[in-house]
Amino acid sequence: MSDTSRTDRALWLTVVLLIGVSVWLRTTDLGRLPGINGDEAWYGVQAERWLSGDPVWQTASGNPLNPFHTGPVAVLQLVFEPAFWILRAPSWMAGVALVPLLFFLLRPVLGATVAAWIALLAAVLPANVAYSRFGWDPSQVPLAAALVCGASLGRRWRLAFSSALVAVWVHPTAVFLVPIAGAVAASEIWRQSPDRHHRIRRLGLVTAGAVVLAGLLCWAVPATARFSPSQIFSRMFDPAQALEFATLVPPLFSGTTVYRYVVGEPSAMSVAVHDAVVWTLMILAGAGLLIGWRRLDARLRAFVIGTVAAWWCFYLVLGTGGVRPHVDRYALWSIVPVLICVGVGLGELAHRASQRRIVTLGLCAVSIAALMSFQTGYLDVLRDSGGHSHRAFRTSYVEPKRAALDAIIAAQPDGPVRILAEDWWSRWPIQYLAVRDPRIHVGELSTRPYGIDRWSDVVQTGDHMVVFAGSPLAPLLDARAGAVREATIEGPDGRAILYVYRKTSRP
Repeated sequence: MSDTSRTDRALWLTVVLLIGVSVWLRTTDLGRLPGINGDEAWYGVQAERWLSGDPVWQTASGNPLNPFHTGPVAVLQLVFEPAFWILRAPSWMAGVALVPLLFFLLRPVLGATVAAWIALLAAVLPANVAYSRFGWDPSQVPLAAALVCGASLGRRWRLAFSSALVAVWVHPTAVFLVPIAGAVAASEIWRQSPDRHHRIRRLGLVTAGAVVLAGLLCWAVPATARFSPSQIFSRMFDPAQALEFATLVPPLFSGTTVYRYVVGEPSAMSVAVHDAVVWTLMILAGAGLLIGWRRLDARLRAFVIGTVAAWWCFYLVLGTGGVRPHVDRYALWSIVPVLICVGVGLGELAHRASQRRIVTLGLCAVSIAALMSFQTGYLDVLRDSGGHSHRAFRTSYVEPKRAALDAIIAAQPDGPVRILAEDWWSRWPIQYLAVRDPRIHVGELSTRPYGIDRWSDVVQTGDHMVVFAGSPLAPLLDARAGAVREATIEGPDGRAILYVYRKTSRP
């Protein structure tokens, strides 16, 4: 065996190993890192309603319920008792399936090497790994985007159209994939149509299909009514906001956006290093696209143009509110198209086999850094401190909402148990775990006049109260003569996460 073939084999074994490590990072401590939030647990409760013959078809925000997420949760709950890992299993499956799907869809179009580059980047991208660990329907958007993009580039138009409909059903933000698929379809129509009238007729059909899809979205998703035409128009002529938007895009891909959202604020040096890697890859890919633009297949040129157009539409509709921490899930549709553009650009920079080995080696180095970053900057921080960001994501050795329910059941093993949880983020996880126990009733505590400020209502509806540490409810309950703190759920670093109170007397 020659030295060259040995090098190639070693490189591709490294790629496979890195993908395997990314699967492990998606899997370890899935049910408690990060802490379960109310949205995830809400889906689990609705899956239980499905099983009992009382299905719900809309989310709390008005979106159509995603059966590709709730369905697997319901199937798993047929076999297992409610558990937090079940809530995240559909996202985990989508994140793992994304990698081979991308490779096999893109290999006929881009070749095995470039397809493997794109699949590797999709496997190790911190945002992809993080959202594979969230039980949310947006976590399945990258998989749906891979189907839309791969089918469009492969000229499989029925699959592309049906995948686009499914993608929008998975989450409405997937509608921004339509300009990409539409651009590729338009380029094929222009190239293959025999005459001008034929082209116009087919382009009209493509445009009508896009309009119908957008109309269906506006009809099915009440939240679209909140979009302001005046804001969209103003963003067209606001270079400052456009520049701010552009600076928020690299952190989405480097991982620092999702780290801020879930774990806490990373150091300035860490942000600079992460973003520098992404900028370098994007600049190299952009240079490759410019250099090889004339050599590119018409479909690939249309794909790149469609991706730019989709980003522009996304900016006009959502502005910077679509890429900031806490809302970055709305931008997950863009990950696969951007990675495809990066892969194509790098492929245009490296034509010879020796150059492609260098690119493969460089991407392996970037992948190792990305995986180490996720391990140390995400998983290790959550394990060691419980996290410093949104209270719903704070965690401990036992997931805090699980620990709170265990403490309540231990204190009151017999008879009915009435629990008032502080808000959405604590109520639904506890309600999900207790959904099959008829003696446990879970309600929501409130700071509004009909809630904690009327102690008689609390006495009538709850025996135990669960509130977050640092909540304004905690000192109110501490001051009540009829309530006593019976448990404190702490993080690994000793900081309190949840307080559990017990009612001791009537008013």
